[in-house]
Amino acid sequence: MQRRLNLYHRAMDPVIAEINELCKTAQYYRWADKMVRLGLAFWHIISMDGLEIAATALSSTMECPTCECPKDELSRTDKLYPTRSTEHVRAGVSKARAELLNRDGSIKERCIGKVEDAEKALKMKIRPSNAFLACYKFSFLAAIPREELNQFLISLYGEYIIPSAFHSITSVLRKPEFILSTSDRGVNKYLVSNAMLEDVWVRLRDRLSSLDSSTSLVEVTSEYAAHFYDMYVEGHTGKHLTGDRIRILLLNLPFLFRDLIAPEVMFPSTFRQSCLYLV
Repeated sequence: MQRRLNLYHRAMDPVIAEINELCKTAQYYRWADKMVRLGLAFWHIISMDGLEIAATALSSTMECPTCECPKDELSRTDKLYPTRSTEHVRAGVSKARAELLNRDGSIKERCIGKVEDAEKALKMKIRPSNAFLACYKFSFLAAIPREELNQFLISLYGEYIIPSAFHSITSVLRKPEFILSTSDRGVNKYLVSNAMLEDVWVRLRDRLSSLDSSTSLVEVTSEYAAHFYDMYVEGHTGKHLTGDRIRILLLNLPFLFRDLIAPEVMFPSTFRQSCLYLV
């Protein structure tokens, strides 16, 4: 990860330097209407998805790169947080790098813990050097807002609504009235065993992979279905879905759940309503 981040920022160094030159000096440009006018470029906004924003801001995908909202308060809607100051972060990173890193960028002896503390306080890694801190007259941290794709599709639907659906179904099947017996050790035996429940999720995966363009206007590969299963059933944290793939689930998953689960163990209507609202 460190090598990839360093490669990304070092590759952006010459790009940012060239754009900075355009921002510093007015030049004549030939416009689409064939007129020649004097123009001055300026930085405006950086549009990226969640992983790219994290790489650009050298921050975590679980934190807001734009404002000072703490990680444990991201769900609050009753409070406003100040925008992060690029100047303040730039000064803090420069100071931390001078105090904690050697000239080659390696961490000084007995400073690993201090580096972690500094990065947590700054909400930005100090290694590698952030190329975007060199943008000319541009507060880039205030210009990389989380766009709709991440806010509603990947974050809300992918990280909350889908896992909530699995949790709702499992919770219903684990209600006390479905307990058949309890062992001396206090282990419950349910009407729907763990093996049976696992078969349900496998069947869901197979149903998802059976979708084709003739029936649902989209085609789902077996690899995609397996990826979905690994994420939401097996709980693999290293797997992710792109916005386009989340849209496939958004359009099809509610109906697959409806057809797969018997009426007596249907998930709450709030899940379907949320899906319809997002559509």
